[in-house]
Amino acid sequence: MRPLSLDYGKTAAQCPAMTGPIVQNPPCDSTKGTCVQPCDPTKGNCVQPCDPTKGACTPPCDPAITANCNQPPVGGPQAYVGSLDLVKAALVQSNNLIGVVQDSTGAYIRIEMNPLTLFKDPVSQYVFIADKLGTNKYVFFADPSDKLKPAIRDNYPMAAMAPNQGPVNNPPADTTKVVNNPPPGDTLPPPLYKGTQDNLVLVMNQMSWKANMRTPQGPVAVRMDNTTLHQEGNVWVAGEAGNVAHLFIFLGDKADPTKLAKDAAGMVLVMEKVLTAGP
Repeated sequence: MRPLSLDYGKTAAQCPAMTGPIVQNPPCDSTKGTCVQPCDPTKGNCVQPCDPTKGACTPPCDPAITANCNQPPVGGPQAYVGSLDLVKAALVQSNNLIGVVQDSTGAYIRIEMNPLTLFKDPVSQYVFIADKLGTNKYVFFADPSDKLKPAIRDNYPMAAMAPNQGPVNNPPADTTKVVNNPPPGDTLPPPLYKGTQDNLVLVMNQMSWKANMRTPQGPVAVRMDNTTLHQEGNVWVAGEAGNVAHLFIFLGDKADPTKLAKDAAGMVLVMEKVLTAGP
């Protein structure tokens, strides 16, 4: 027998402090109680990478198939959801060239589009267009301050390649008027000439105001009237000798747009300026 404390059995009684390791005895058995074990997706709730074969997943935003999509279609700004008329007007100003965003840095390249393929998806309300060759489809970006206005940079409406592309279904090509259609193996046309008037006049005087226009059948020689040289917006334009209403736009070198673009034969490259009525 040992004497008991007066506090023995009271709720306020405390066990003496224990030292040393606590040993769980017997070992954990999940069939007899709750145990903390390594994650096993077949036996419990685990936070793991999305596996669509094991349950519903939230896929990345796809503007081509998702109507309510709060993310940008390919990174960057929101997709444009305004009217087709604003895009048509922008394409007229850019001579059907768009700026296609390449990565998150905002770098872009210029690609010629086929304006006849312009359409607005009735579900997503996004505006799409196909390139001149009918190879790819693109979705237009919206101005950062207003999604009802197209994003414009350096006079080009901005876009990105649309995901999950299906057949473009282009209309038959217009063989009566080919505009700057690049030859096979060169899908990216030169940019617009960004140099000075003095440099342009100097080079064209050396060429006797002759230049080449690229077509699928090969270069076509044109001669321009030097008295018709003028600037429209940010492009340099001149009329054809003997038919000054037939206008051509001067192109810039891909590596340095302040220099005139030239082909393998050393001839200055131009493209036909299409006169489009209305936006």
